[in-house]
Amino acid sequence: MLDLFYHFLSDHLRDKRQKRNRNGSGQRSKDLSWCFVASSNPADQVAVRTYSSLLEYAEKGTYWTPNGFYRSDRRTKETLRWLHCIFVDIDDPDLIYEDILNAITDAGLPAPTMINKTPHGHHVYWKIEPVRAVPKAIKLYESITRAIAQAIGGDPCAVGAERFVRVPKNVVYFVANEYTLKDFVDWRNEEFEPQPKRENNRLVLVRSKGMLNHPAVAKLLEGVHEGIRDNTCFTLALVYKAEGYPSEYATEKLLEWNKKNDPPLPERIIRAKVRSAYSGKYHGPSARVITELSGIKFSYKLVSTPKPESQRKYKSSKNIETALINFIKNKGGSVAISLSLLAKNLGTPLSTLKLVIKRLRLRKKIVVVVHGTGRSAVSVFYLIKQYIKAVIARARRRRFKFPQNKDTRKRKWYQILIRQNNIHSLDGWGGGRFLARPP
Repeated sequence: MLDLFYHFLSDHLRDKRQKRNRNGSGQRSKDLSWCFVASSNPADQVAVRTYSSLLEYAEKGTYWTPNGFYRSDRRTKETLRWLHCIFVDIDDPDLIYEDILNAITDAGLPAPTMINKTPHGHHVYWKIEPVRAVPKAIKLYESITRAIAQAIGGDPCAVGAERFVRVPKNVVYFVANEYTLKDFVDWRNEEFEPQPKRENNRLVLVRSKGMLNHPAVAKLLEGVHEGIRDNTCFTLALVYKAEGYPSEYATEKLLEWNKKNDPPLPERIIRAKVRSAYSGKYHGPSARVITELSGIKFSYKLVSTPKPESQRKYKSSKNIETALINFIKNKGGSVAISLSLLAKNLGTPLSTLKLVIKRLRLRKKIVVVVHGTGRSAVSVFYLIKQYIKAVIARARRRRFKFPQNKDTRKRKWYQILIRQNNIHSLDGWGGGRFLARPP
C-alpha cells in the first residue's frame, strides 16, 4: 500500500518528520501538503504529512484524501494545494472490474491507473501530473470528474476534489499510468452527448456520420490563412479519423487541401499532424474548435457502440455466469474440477471466477462442495436441481424415512434431510413446489 501512496502523492509528503529548530519551528515548504485519514466516521479525521504516518493511520482507518491540502485543520476546497488524481465512485456491487474497464473503453476514456473494490462498488482512479489547486483548476477538475462519472455510470454528485475515498486495501486493478489534466479536457471537448436509450444499464450512443458534408467543415476544407493552419490541419485529421478513414487516406486528402492554404504548410507538418491525430489519444474533433475556426455553429454526437463480445478484451460477468452454468450442464449437471482448471476452461481470471461463483451461490443457482484442502482440493459443482437429486439419492441409500404426515410434508422432510447430510439450508430458493413434494 505504501507504493500506491508514493505513486499518487509523489514528493508532496515527507518520508519522515522534519527536525524542528530551537525556536520550535521547522522549514516551511510551499510544495508539501497534508493528507487526511479517517476511521469509519469521516468526522474523526487526522491530518498527516509523512508517509510513515499515512501508512500507520491508513492501515487502521477507512478513508483518505488522494488530493493534498495546505492546512491541517480544515479539509475544504479553499484549503486544497495539489490535485493528484481524478477519482470516481461507482455504487454498483454487482459489477466486476472487467465491466468497468469495458465501460471506460466504450466511453473513449484512457485506461485507469487503479480500481479499488469497496463494500458498495468500486473507486476508479486516474493519476495526473500534480496541478496547483487554484479555483479555476478545481472548477475544471470537478467538471471533468462529473463528465467521467456520467459516462461510465459513476456517482455524478461525488465529484468534490476535497472528498474522502476508501483506503486502497482491496485493489483489483493497477497499472502505473499517468496523464495530464489536458488529456481529459480534450476528451471532454469531444462533446459526448448521452441518449436516453440504455442497454444492460449502460448508455448506448450512436456516432453520426457526415461531418465532412457539414458547412463548417466544408468551409475549412476550402483552405485557410496563416495563423490557423496548424490547428485546422489537426482538426481536419480528427474529422477523417472520426469518419472511419485510415491515416493514409487522411494524409492524401490533407496534402491536397494544403495546396489551397495561403501559404501552404510544409509537408512534414501535415504528416506529423495526422500521426498525432491517429496516435490513439483522441477520438474525434472538438466541436468548439471547429465553430471558432469556421465561424459556423457546429455540433455532433460521438459515442461508440459497445464492442461485440468476440472483440472484447474482458468478458462481462453475466457472460461468465452463463458460460459456467452451461459448462456444468454439458457435464451432466455436476462436475469435479479445480478452480484454476475451471478458470482456464472458461478463459477468465481466477479472481473474477471466484466472484461469479459467490454470486451464483447466493442466488441459489449452483452448489459447491469442496473435497480436500490446499493444492489437492477439488471442487464439485452442482446445478441446484442436480444437487437436490444427489442428496435425495444419498438419503435413500441410507434408508432415510421421509415423513408422510400432512402437517410435515411441506418442508420438514427436506430440513431433516439437510441436517442429516450436513449441508447448508437452501431456504429462500424459488423452487418451493419442487421442495414441497417428497419423492
